[in-house]
Amino acid sequence: MKKNTVLRVIRIALATMITATTVTVNVRAMDGEVFENIENDQEDVNTNEEVYNESVEEAMEAETAAEESVEEAVEISAETVEAIAEGNEEAGIEAADVTDGGAVAKESVEAFVEAVESLPVEENLNEAVAELNEVTEELVKVDEADRAADESAKETVETAVAAQEIANSVVNTVEETKEQANGLIDIISSEDADAEQVSEAMDKLDQITEDAKENVETKKAAFEALCDKFEVAKRQLEGAQKVYDETVKHLKSDDSNVNKAAQKLEAAKKNVEVLSEACDNAKEDFEKEQAAVEDILAKKEISDKNKDWKTQDKLMESIISGYIIPNFIDKDATNIKYTEMLRGFDRQNSSYTVVTYLDKDNNTVKRYFNIDRTDRQFKENDQWYRLGSSREIVVYEKPEEDITSSVYQKNHFGNFSVTNQFKADVNSGKYDVYSFDYADGTNEFKCIDELEAGVESGEIEFVDGVYYMNGTAARKIVQTTSGNAKGIRISTKDDAGLKAFIENASKLVEKYEKYGEIIADTQDKVEEASDKVEALKDAIDNIEENRVRISADLVADLRDYLSEEDMTRVLNAGSTQKAVQILESILAGAKEDLDNAAAELDELIEKRDEIKESLSVSEEIVLVENAAEEAVETVVASEVVEAVANTEAVANTEVPAVAAIPVVADNNVENNIEGRRYETETVAEEVIAENPVEVVLATLAEIFENTVAPVATAITAQSNTANENVSENTVRVTAGEAAGEAQQITEEANIAPVDMLGQILGAKRYNKYNKEFEEFTNKLVGLENSEAAFAGIGATKNIKALAEMDTESGIKINWLWLLIIAILLITEKKIRDERQKKAQELKAA
Repeated sequence: MKKNTVLRVIRIALATMITATTVTVNVRAMDGEVFENIENDQEDVNTNEEVYNESVEEAMEAETAAEESVEEAVEISAETVEAIAEGNEEAGIEAADVTDGGAVAKESVEAFVEAVESLPVEENLNEAVAELNEVTEELVKVDEADRAADESAKETVETAVAAQEIANSVVNTVEETKEQANGLIDIISSEDADAEQVSEAMDKLDQITEDAKENVETKKAAFEALCDKFEVAKRQLEGAQKVYDETVKHLKSDDSNVNKAAQKLEAAKKNVEVLSEACDNAKEDFEKEQAAVEDILAKKEISDKNKDWKTQDKLMESIISGYIIPNFIDKDATNIKYTEMLRGFDRQNSSYTVVTYLDKDNNTVKRYFNIDRTDRQFKENDQWYRLGSSREIVVYEKPEEDITSSVYQKNHFGNFSVTNQFKADVNSGKYDVYSFDYADGTNEFKCIDELEAGVESGEIEFVDGVYYMNGTAARKIVQTTSGNAKGIRISTKDDAGLKAFIENASKLVEKYEKYGEIIADTQDKVEEASDKVEALKDAIDNIEENRVRISADLVADLRDYLSEEDMTRVLNAGSTQKAVQILESILAGAKEDLDNAAAELDELIEKRDEIKESLSVSEEIVLVENAAEEAVETVVASEVVEAVANTEAVANTEVPAVAAIPVVADNNVENNIEGRRYETETVAEEVIAENPVEVVLATLAEIFENTVAPVATAITAQSNTANENVSENTVRVTAGEAAGEAQQITEEANIAPVDMLGQILGAKRYNKYNKEFEEFTNKLVGLENSEAAFAGIGATKNIKALAEMDTESGIKINWLWLLIIAILLITEKKIRDERQKKAQELKAA
C-alpha cells in the first residue's frame, strides 16, 4: 500500500469537517472601490468647490450693500445738514436763516431751520450702521457655522461611504480568500494529489490566509478610525447646526439687529422727509413771494410806462396782494378781490378801494386801501395841494372810520361836484365830520353843522374848542393819507422791506431750490439705504432654518452601497439629525458585515491550523504504516508465501519459523528514540531507516500523545499470528490442510479489526472514548453492536461517506475518531490482503 492512500483518506476527512462547519457571511450585494482608493477619493472630494448656503451668501452680500448704502447716506446727510446750517461756499450754498424771505415764508423758514438743527438724521443713520455691523458679525457667524455644518455633514457621509467601502472590501477579501482556500483544500483532499502538490497547496493556504488576516486587521483598524471620525463629525455637525439655528433665529426675530437698523433707517427717512417737506414749504412760500414780486414788477413796468392813476391802481392791487396782505395782514389769505377806486365825500382824501379775501377759516375779510404818488406834497387846509406826478406810489391802508365817516358826510351833505368852491369849502372845514367815541366801544358821527346846532340848542357843549355831548368829547375825523398814515404804508420808491422783498424773492427761491436738491439727494440715499436694509431682511428671511444638509448630491456615492429603499430613507429623513441617525444605522450594518467576515476568516484560519496539525500527524502515521507494511511484507509475503510455495515439493520437510518481531514493551518515546522528537518527514525517514518498526510506532504514539503506541503491539501481534500459523516449531502443510488454513486466515482477517480496536486506542484513551464509540456504533442504523458496527465502518470505504452518515444521523464524531478509523482500515486491509493472498496460494497448492 502506498503512503499517498493514507494521506488521501485523511485529507478527505478533514475537508469534510471544514465544509460541514462553514458559516456563510452576510454579504451585501454591492460593488465597492478597493480599499487603497479610499484616501485618493477623499482627496478628490476635498479639492471640489466648497459647499455653502447660497442664501447666507446672498444675505451677506445684501448686508454689505446695505451697510455701504447707509454709510453713503450718513456721509451725504452730514454734508447736507452742514451745508444748510453753515453754508458751503464751494458748492455755492448759503446758510439758512430765519430772516429769509417775507412774512409768507417766515413761518416755513423757521420750521425748516429748526428741522435742520434738530432732526437727528445723521444720528439715526449712524445708529443704523452700528446695527448693521452687528448683523455683519451675525451673518459671518451663520456663514461659518453653515460651512462648518455642511463640511461636517459631508464628512459624515464621506465617512459612512468610506467605512461601508472598507466593510465591503473586507467581505470581498474574505470571500475571495474562502474561494481560494476551498480550492486549495480540494487539492489537499484530492486522491490524485501527491505529497509535493499537497505541500505547495498548504504553503499557499498559509500565505493567502495570513495575507487576508493582515489585510482585514488593517482595514478593521481603518474602519474603527472612520467610526471615531464619524462620531467627531456628528458632534461637530450638531454644534455647528446649533450655532447656525440660534443665530438665524435671532436674525429673523423682531428684536434682531437688522430690524433695529431698519427702524433707524425708517426714522432717518421720516426725518429727512420732514426736512424735505419743511424745505418745500419754505420754497413754496418763496415761490409765492417770487410770483408776487414778478407781478409787482410787471405792473410797475406798465405803470411806469403809462404814468396814470388807473395803471397805478393796478400796481397798488399787486402790492397789496403780493406783499402787504401776506406780509402784514394774513399770509394765509386767499381769493383776494378788489373794487375799483371809490370816491369818498371829498373825492380826494376820502377815496379808497375795498379789498376782500378769505382767511384760513374761510371767513370774508374786508380792508380799505388808497394810494398817493410819492412826490405828493401836503399843506394844511389844502387837500389838493401838489398831488404829484411821479411813477412811484405809496400804498396805505385806510381805517374803516375813514370810509364810514365819509359815507356819513355824503349822506348828510349829499354829493357835490368837485369844483374850486367845493374844494375851498372842504378846505375851510365846512364839511368836517366828528365822532363821539363812547366807553362801550360804540361811536356816533356828527357833522360840523350838527355840532353847531347842538350848541345853540344846548344839547352839545363847546368848551375850549372841543365839542362835548353827554360828557363825551368829539374827535374830528381826518382822512388818512400817505402823509399821515399810521398803519400800513408802502412806498415803491424807498420802502426797504419791499425792496428787499423784491430783490430776495428770486434769490431765496434759488437758494431753497439748492437746499431741496441736496435734501432730495440725501432722501434718495436714505431711501436707497432703507430699501437695501429691507432687501437684507428679505435675504435673511430666505435663509433656511433647520437646514437639511444630507442632500442627494452628498449621498450620491452611497448609491453604490445602499439599496434604493435606504437611499430614500436618507433623502426623506426630513432633518439632518434623522439623516445622520440613518447613516449611523448603515454604519452599524457595515460593522456587522465586517465583524462577520472577520469572524469567518478567523474560523478559516482555525481550520487551516487543524489541517496543518492533521497533516503533520498523518505524515508521521504514513511513515509508521510504511515501515509496518515493509515488515509484514518481509515476514509474511516473503517467508510465509515462499514456504507455502514449496510445500508441494517438500511436504515432509520442516519449515523454519520466522523470527518474531519483538513487542514494544516500553511506550516511552524518549526511551525508545533516545530522547529525540521526530516531526519532519526527513527525520521520519531516518527513523524508519535506522530503527525497527516498534520504534517507528513509538514515534507515532508520541505524536498522538502516547495514545497510539499500542498500534505497534497490534501490528506485531498480527505478524506473529501469521508467523505462528506457518511455523510453529515445525509446520507441515498438505493440500487439505492448506485449504483449512486458508479458511482460518479468512476468519482471522474478519475478526482482527475487533481485536485491534482496544489495542490501537491504547489504555490511556480507550476507557475515555470506548463508551462514546459504543454509543456511536449502536446508534448507526441497522447495526446492533460494536463488532457489527465496526464491520460496517470497514465496509464504508469512503471516510466522507462516514462523515455524511454522521451529519444525517445527528451524531457528533470527534475528529480523532476519524484518524483512528483511517489507521484501523489501513491496517485491516493490509492484513486481510496478505492473509487472503496466503489462502489463495494454499488453495492453489
